[in-house]
Amino acid sequence: MNDNQINNSPDRVTDVSREKRFTIKGLFFGSDKIPAPTLLIISLALLVLFKIAVKVFPDKIGGYLGVTILLTVIFFIPAYLYYKFTSRGRQSSVLHELKIRPPRINHVFLLFFGAIFISVSVFFLNLIFRLRVGYTDGFYLYNTFFTGKLPAPDTPLYPIIAFALVPAICEEFMFRGIFHASYEKQGFMSAAITSSVMFAMISLDPRTFISNLALGLFLSFILYLTRSLVSCFIVNFLVKCFMLFFGTNLQSYVLSSSNKAVFFAAFLGTLLISLAVFSFECAKIFKQNSKGEYPLPRLVAPTKRICIKKTVSNLNTASTVICLIIFVAAIFI
Repeated sequence: MNDNQINNSPDRVTDVSREKRFTIKGLFFGSDKIPAPTLLIISLALLVLFKIAVKVFPDKIGGYLGVTILLTVIFFIPAYLYYKFTSRGRQSSVLHELKIRPPRINHVFLLFFGAIFISVSVFFLNLIFRLRVGYTDGFYLYNTFFTGKLPAPDTPLYPIIAFALVPAICEEFMFRGIFHASYEKQGFMSAAITSSVMFAMISLDPRTFISNLALGLFLSFILYLTRSLVSCFIVNFLVKCFMLFFGTNLQSYVLSSSNKAVFFAAFLGTLLISLAVFSFECAKIFKQNSKGEYPLPRLVAPTKRICIKKTVSNLNTASTVICLIIFVAAIFI
């Protein structure tokens, strides 16, 4: 079964384009279906609640295991229940529908150098904003969970699981999996922009909104090239590992160093080299597509004007506005 057949199959994820006006019934149920942004409302609300709880009870978070459990409760369980409910319990096409398949061997360089490129890019974007607001040692996740409040682990395995592995699985299952599949019938580009905007909201931090938006768009492009959700997970995981173990130390060095020229030259070189290799691998895939050896879906369907209209329509809904309100409210908590 190819991706076009999957998108037209009766088992595909709910199409959210029917959500038009603000009503309580329409907000949570539409006509006979639940709009995808409702899932984000639940996850954002849970994140805000746990953010408040972490501030009120800073010593009750339960360590790295507690963070892992909380992330599962906030993201994965609601996403799984949403999918089960909207798919009416049918599971025959879940692997195809959400593109849960391993990447091809010849995509290894694409994923590796793509991860390097987007990691450096995200680091620079975060650095630009944080240079103006100060810096605190430690790694924040969703502006809620903070490694600085957790005891030093005996092994790096614990922070990798809690702050990289589990978040990457949850995020890709929800955003590049369920959300992207929900909107993809309207065109891949429209689905990428819509799901990426929603992905950026979970940062609960306006300073990292742009970098998360860029990361979401890049991961959607990886999904487009590889047709594999596992590929997105791999790149997301590598990015989080980079930020977890290197990002904060590098940022601290840049802010305290008097000689930033060498640092920026090294990172610019890394950025350009990784971009060159990534672009070369992309060109190989597009060449295979032109020959019919590796067909890719239509990027903008059916026209650019309709793509823009659909994207605006997706984001101009009651539940998306509520997500934005929660995001703004969380800034002041």
